[in-house]
Amino acid sequence: MEERGYSCKILVICGLGGAGKSQLMLNYIEVFEDDYAAVFWIDASSKDRLEADYKRIHNLLLHPSLGDVDVKTCVSEIRQWCQRKPGKHLFVLDSADSIEDAGSDDYVELQSYIVDAASVDVVITTRVQSAKDMTELEAVQVAELTPDEARDIFIRRMSLQNPDSEIKREIDAVTAELGHFALAVSLAAAYVASTRRLKDHPANYLVEYSERKKTLLARKPKKHVDQYGESVLTTWETTYASVSSRCPEACNLLTLIAFLSSSDIFPELFGPDYGTASDILASVICIQASAMPFQETIDNSFETLELYSFLQWNNQTKAFSMHKLVHAWSIGRLETTEQATFCLAAWRYLKHLFPVTEKIPAMSGRLVSHITTCFTSVRALCHGDGQAVEPFVASAVSLADNLRSTGRSDSAYELQSFAHEYHERRHSIDPMAYAQSSLALSLILQHQYKYDAAEELLRYVLDDLKEPLSIKGHQTKVSCQYMLAMILARHHRKLKEAEQMFRDILNLRDEGELSPEVNVQSNLASVLMKQRRNSEAEAIFKNILHGDEALTDRRRVSFTRCLGRALRSQKKFAEAEVVARQACEDMLVHGLADLRLQIPLLDLGEVKLAQQEFEEAVSILRPACDAIAIPYHVAHLECLASMGCALRHLQRYDEGVSFYTKALDGYARMLGTDHECTRMCSESLDECRALLARRVKTEEQRERKKDRGADHREEDSAG
Repeated sequence: MEERGYSCKILVICGLGGAGKSQLMLNYIEVFEDDYAAVFWIDASSKDRLEADYKRIHNLLLHPSLGDVDVKTCVSEIRQWCQRKPGKHLFVLDSADSIEDAGSDDYVELQSYIVDAASVDVVITTRVQSAKDMTELEAVQVAELTPDEARDIFIRRMSLQNPDSEIKREIDAVTAELGHFALAVSLAAAYVASTRRLKDHPANYLVEYSERKKTLLARKPKKHVDQYGESVLTTWETTYASVSSRCPEACNLLTLIAFLSSSDIFPELFGPDYGTASDILASVICIQASAMPFQETIDNSFETLELYSFLQWNNQTKAFSMHKLVHAWSIGRLETTEQATFCLAAWRYLKHLFPVTEKIPAMSGRLVSHITTCFTSVRALCHGDGQAVEPFVASAVSLADNLRSTGRSDSAYELQSFAHEYHERRHSIDPMAYAQSSLALSLILQHQYKYDAAEELLRYVLDDLKEPLSIKGHQTKVSCQYMLAMILARHHRKLKEAEQMFRDILNLRDEGELSPEVNVQSNLASVLMKQRRNSEAEAIFKNILHGDEALTDRRRVSFTRCLGRALRSQKKFAEAEVVARQACEDMLVHGLADLRLQIPLLDLGEVKLAQQEFEEAVSILRPACDAIAIPYHVAHLECLASMGCALRHLQRYDEGVSFYTKALDGYARMLGTDHECTRMCSESLDECRALLARRVKTEEQRERKKDRGADHREEDSAG
C-alpha cells in the first residue's frame, strides 16, 4: 500500500466466510493506524447497509444537520473532503459478497461506491473471487490462520493471562481440529470461556464438538466477533444459496466432493469420457437434461465453487482443495438418506474410475486418498447385515483388488477386511462367499508379508470346506490350496510341501478338472529356484514364454523377469542381460507409470551389478529408484539396496550409506528385524559405514601429515 498514484489504491482480500478476512483488516488497522489520518469501516454486505454507512460518514464529516442526501453525492463529497485533508485515508468495504448476481435485491455495483482520490486506500473483503478484477494489485487470499495466530485469538477471546504450556497444548489441539478457521476458533473460545467446566481444560471441548458439531458451529456470537453477527454455518449457507442460484450443478458437485479427499481435487478426477464412471457422475451432478456439453457443466461448477471460495486452487499441486470444516459441513447438512445416496454414488464412481487409470496411469496413485476418505463415510453408514451394506461390499472387493495390484496393500487390506467382516457374519448363510473372501484377504496379507496370518486363515477355510463340493466349491478349494502353497514357498519354510502341492494342482489340471494356469507353473519354478534347482526353473519359464497361451503385456514382463533371475542364479549373465533389456523395451512401449512395468529396470541394474559394471548399474538403478517410488514396496527397497551396493563398489561410500539406510528402514518396517533381507541389508550398511569411516580417518591422517610437513618447511625457511 506504500506507493502513491493519481487515484486510489484498491486491495482485495478474498476467502470463505468466517476465514478471517475482517480479522486480518482489524489487525492491519491496529498496527498501521498511525499511517492514516482517518479510517472508515463500511458494511458492504448489502446495498442498503453500504449506502446507510456512506450517508453516516457524509453527515459526520460535512453536513450533520442536513437531511437525507443522495448516495452518489455523498461519495463525491467524501472524495473532495479526502482531497482537501492532508494524510492518507483508509476505507474498508467489509463483506462485499453481493457483487456477482445483478438480479439479486442485495446486489451492489461496488465500483460506483469507491472513493477515488490519490490519498485513499480501499480494502475490499469478500467471499467472491471476481472482485480481484477491480484492481491490478495481487489479491490477498485468506484460507486459514497459522497455528500461532489461532492460539493467540483463542487466548484473547478467553481473556487468559499467561496460560501455561499444558493449556496452550490443549488450545492447539482444539484449533487444529477446527482447521485454524478464524470464526470457528473465535466461537469455540467464546463457548469455552462461558462454560465453567471447560475453562480450565479447553481440550474437553473436542468431546462435545465430536458429538454435536453442527450445534456448536451454528452458535451465534453474543457480541460481534470480527464484525460478524452470524454463525459459521450461517455464513456458508448464505454463500451456498448464492452458488445454487448461479449454478445448481455446482452444489451437487460440492456435495459429491465432500465424500472424497479434501486436499487433492485434481481436474482429471472428473471427466466426460470415462464411460460408466462419467454416467454416474452426470446422474448425480446434472439437475436436468441440457444441451450444454457435460465437460462444460463440470467446468462451470468448478468455476462457481472457486468463485465463492468453497474451493481453493493450489498452483504447486495443480489441484483444488477444500477446508476441512467445509468438507465436514457439506456432509453434515444432508439428511441420512441424502448422505447414503451421495456416498454410494461417490463409491460407485471411484470403482468405475479405477479402470480408467489404464489410460491415465498417473491417476492411480492420486485416487488412493479419495478411496480411503470415501471408505470412512461408507463404514459410518453401514451397520449390520442389512441391505444398506450390500451395495458397498462388492465395490470394496473390486477396489481392494485394484489397490493391491498397484502396490497399495495397506489401503487394500482396509477395504477387503470390511467385505470379509460382512461375509464372516453371513458365514452360515453363504459359506462359499466367506471362503472366496478369505482367499482375497489372504492374498493381501501376503503382500503385507503377514504370512502367518494368511496361512492360518487359509487352513481354517480348507478345514471348513466339506465334501461333497460343487464345481465352484471345488475350484475355490483348489485356489485356497494354491494360495497356501505360495505362502509356504514365500515364507521360506516347507519348500518340498509347497512343490508337491503345486505339482498336485498341475496334475488336476492335466486331468481336465480345471483349465491350465501358467501361474501354477511359474510358482512351481519359483519354489525350484529357492531350492537352487535353477536349470529346472529356467526350463519352465522358457516354456511359459514360448508357449501357446496368450499372455498380457504385464504378465509377459513378469515372467521375463523371473527367467532373468533364474539365468543370473546360474551366472548366465549375457543371456540374462538380453532378457532384461527385452523386458525394458516392452516397459518403454507400455509406459513407465505402472509399477509392474518399471521393475525390469531393477533387473537390468542387478545384471550389471553381477557383471561388475558398477557405473552402468548406477545409471540404470538411479532412475529406477525414482520410478518405483511406492514407499516400503519390496521392489523399491530392492532397488535402494542395489543402488547402495553399486555405490559402495565405486567407493562412493557416503552415497551408499544413504541408500542402504533408506532400504534398511523399509525392510525393518515391512519384514521385521529378523528377516533375511533385513539382516543382509543391515550387514551391508555396517560394511559401507566402516569403509566410509576408514576413508575419513585416512584423509584426516593425510591432512595432519601434510600440516606437519608444512610446519617443518616453515621452520627450515625461518632458520
